[in-house]
Amino acid sequence: MIKENYLQKNGIKKNNNFYRGYFPNDVNGKEGLDIGDLKVSKKYSANLNNQYIEYLNLDKCFNKKSIKILNKYFDNIYSISETLFKSIIKLNRKNPNISKKAFSRLKTLSTLRFNYYPNQTKPVEISKQDGVALGCETHVDSGVFTVLYQDKKGGLQVQNRKNKKWYDVPFNKKALVVNTGRALEFLSKGKFKATNHRVLWNKSKRLSVPFFFEPSYDFKMNKSFLNGSKLKNNGEIYEKFLNKSLKKFIEYQR
Repeated sequence: MIKENYLQKNGIKKNNNFYRGYFPNDVNGKEGLDIGDLKVSKKYSANLNNQYIEYLNLDKCFNKKSIKILNKYFDNIYSISETLFKSIIKLNRKNPNISKKAFSRLKTLSTLRFNYYPNQTKPVEISKQDGVALGCETHVDSGVFTVLYQDKKGGLQVQNRKNKKWYDVPFNKKALVVNTGRALEFLSKGKFKATNHRVLWNKSKRLSVPFFFEPSYDFKMNKSFLNGSKLKNNGEIYEKFLNKSLKKFIEYQR
């Protein structure tokens, strides 16, 4: 079976990938593929020996043309995300070039994910707030931004943090959806709140392609980064920040 070539290690022992790769739909109703920076080589990953910087051999199942397309998309979506982050830095009247301290291509924990929601026979969750049936549980993302493409089926909803009401995010083939995450909320001292979102349950297939823009694994998460007059070089590294965040997601508890 092709999917087994990328199945994460806790699903099949012969594979070495733990964080990247394929995850089945037996946990929370959706299946998908997580891809890290395609510039990461097997040698680089082995020498670095970091739990999140994994090499995924796409040659097993993807042809060269497809890999080239994936490479180009990762490059472009990363660049867009970096531009957005530099805009946040400028809003705080700081030099946008300090983004290099937070993001390094070969160290970034950014993830390109392909989510596939098959025909779900029952909801993953029933909202405790309003009783709505959900195809993806209510949550906020871990990183700085999530830049998302969703198909025509839609279903994504975001919550207004003041009135707690939920609003549909419409499909627009010429637009990408941008959600803010926990890392940006931390770095901005709460100025940019993490976007609470969910996906409505439906009985037909759905596809979404989120890009989780996340700092380098060794970036020191310090609230002075965006807000202080002097940049301090201390704080919890992002890898540990992410570890704590992932414990809240059922899909990482397989």
